[in-house]
Amino acid sequence: MVATVATWVAGKATALVAGATGSLAVAQTVYAAAYFGTQLAITAGLSLAAQRLAQASTPDIETAKASLKQTIPPRIHGYGYRRLGGSFLLWEAKNNYAYDVVAVHHGRIASVDEIWLHDKKLNFVGGGVGGWVAKSAEYGGGDSDLIHVEYRLGAATETPYGAIVSALSSGGTWTSACRGDGIATLGADYHHAKKENLLKDFPNGGLLQWSMVGWLSPVWDPRDPGQSRTDPSTWTATGNLARQILDFCWNAPGGMRMDYEAEIEPLLAGWIEEMDICDEAIPLKDGGTEPRYHGGGFHALAADPQDFLDKMLAACDGRLCRDEFGVWRLWVGKVRIPTVYLTDEDIADYDIQGDASAFDVVNEIAPTFVSAAHGWTMVEATPWRVTEDVTARGQPFSTPMPLDCVDSASHARRLAKREALRQLAETRGTLVGRLSAARAMGQRWIGLDLADLGYEAAVVEIQKGARTSFARSAVDLPFSLVDFAVDDWDPDTEEDGSGTAPPRPGAGELAVPGIASAAPFWGALAGGYGARLRIQATGPARDDLTWLARWRVTGGDSWNTGQYPDIDPGADIIMETAFVPTETLVECQVAYVTGGGVQSAWGPAVPVEVNTSTASLAPDRPSSLDAYINDDTIPDAVVLCSAPTSANVVDIVFYKGGATDDFDDAIALAPVAATPGALIQVEVTNPPGGVYRFWAVARNGAGTPSAPAGPVEVTVP
Repeated sequence: MVATVATWVAGKATALVAGATGSLAVAQTVYAAAYFGTQLAITAGLSLAAQRLAQASTPDIETAKASLKQTIPPRIHGYGYRRLGGSFLLWEAKNNYAYDVVAVHHGRIASVDEIWLHDKKLNFVGGGVGGWVAKSAEYGGGDSDLIHVEYRLGAATETPYGAIVSALSSGGTWTSACRGDGIATLGADYHHAKKENLLKDFPNGGLLQWSMVGWLSPVWDPRDPGQSRTDPSTWTATGNLARQILDFCWNAPGGMRMDYEAEIEPLLAGWIEEMDICDEAIPLKDGGTEPRYHGGGFHALAADPQDFLDKMLAACDGRLCRDEFGVWRLWVGKVRIPTVYLTDEDIADYDIQGDASAFDVVNEIAPTFVSAAHGWTMVEATPWRVTEDVTARGQPFSTPMPLDCVDSASHARRLAKREALRQLAETRGTLVGRLSAARAMGQRWIGLDLADLGYEAAVVEIQKGARTSFARSAVDLPFSLVDFAVDDWDPDTEEDGSGTAPPRPGAGELAVPGIASAAPFWGALAGGYGARLRIQATGPARDDLTWLARWRVTGGDSWNTGQYPDIDPGADIIMETAFVPTETLVECQVAYVTGGGVQSAWGPAVPVEVNTSTASLAPDRPSSLDAYINDDTIPDAVVLCSAPTSANVVDIVFYKGGATDDFDDAIALAPVAATPGALIQVEVTNPPGGVYRFWAVARNGAGTPSAPAGPVEVTVP
């Protein structure tokens, strides 16, 4: 199926296909047909993350780590050091090779320092980034020659992926004109060595989820004389949030689009002051320092830019203020000595509030941040709790604080402290100023000399919502009294070892499953009859597992593998394989795959002797088991089932149990002779009132039982 590449290249001066002289007039997204055998099995379905991703929305942290396969993907642009997945531009299969091109970032990026496949960082032959993936426990087949990956940083004119062009250009699928100009991409060509090694070579299946870690968009630094605002080639990538916000306000695609000369440049010195504050060194508990406000993030170009701006501002406790001349000034979270003071002459009225009401109080902030140590996942730092307020009120009143653009637990805790002290400010309210108070517009901290309130050189923080009303000749200034402890930081007592969420388990940390029992039986499958294996496996009691079972003739080289959903989650599962040969000894193993796509190790191999005579094999289990209470004056319980179609079935034994679902506690009733496929029933006459459960077991001539069918439940009045 061929579809046009969507918004990644829409509106760009240099399209993915450089010109109409190429074999393609427009860029294409190529979707592969699923194939098996000598080909790599590829799943055509979209991931859950891709299904819930709307065109115009910015993907969340988890979604952004995956490669999305959708016709109209979002264009993603970002800052700082981050892990990003992207969207497939090419997904093609040919012979036993597959070819992927993933658009990761709209616009040039500064570096690619790591490449990930699913949730595993790849190591490359030679130790660099890119090239042939080195043999590993996760992708261990072959001889370091299965997976080949390259990347492009998104230059204005890019270089085609040579191996992909060589393989696909003859059919016009992907030619040297398909460069991806101005788009940071990953390109991969890969294959598996043997089909029986498919799950070993690619344990997460065929729809490979690519992502990369690196420095995203370069931005201008007005402090560096070597950088020119009009020459992006001189810019550098950074975690400095003030620099990122400046770029997003005037330059970034999908950004705020402010007029730099009119709305920013007159107060550029103030922006530079905030950049310097963001770079200030903050001590860490374990030694060393980190910058005060460094981080990163990303946004979809079609999304509301205010949403991403709010995330960046939250990451530096930032505030964008517009002065009385319409010029924007950034203030990050560090209290400054006021340069503007208001007195009784400037204030016409005020509304003063004391402590927050019981309905509004927040005395605990639970911040979440992006942790590189946890695979670039959002984790929760230790909540910041104002202990004295919690004690006074008798309980914590908590609120979450998502920080998508923060990648340090200490950073997250420092922001949580600032917000908690702001929420519990001793005094808050609104000042109604005369027009002379308009000089406070554009400021974040101002001084107050108000004798009526007992304020003398008091420092207050102007909150969001300040505005000038010329109709009322008034300036409204929401404020809260500053707690100067907000900037104090003791890493030994306040950092608190944050980032407490444990790492997600990897394959080596998952419990190894085992086999409780394995036995052959004579059963039907796809219209045929033969010997099969019934395997009872034991593992973790999780509701997200898909089980795998495999068997081979003992000593053989090739495994036969099947996949089994865990319909009734618990510690045990029963799996019934496809046909196995008779008159031989086979061995079987089990494993499982979690909902996160991580496979456990294979459990120990268990030998099973498949008897020489099909008559001696256990028959298949009965089907259509049912039970009901008849309408006689004295009610009887009627239990019925269909005998299996196994040729060796001789009789059916029904079992009666009480209030539990445990078959081992049930009592066998008298056996009933049966022929293959016949309808069999028994009556339990005049049972006492209560709940009854029934099972049915088929047996062969030697009394070898099938697995039980059931239970079914009836209630006797």
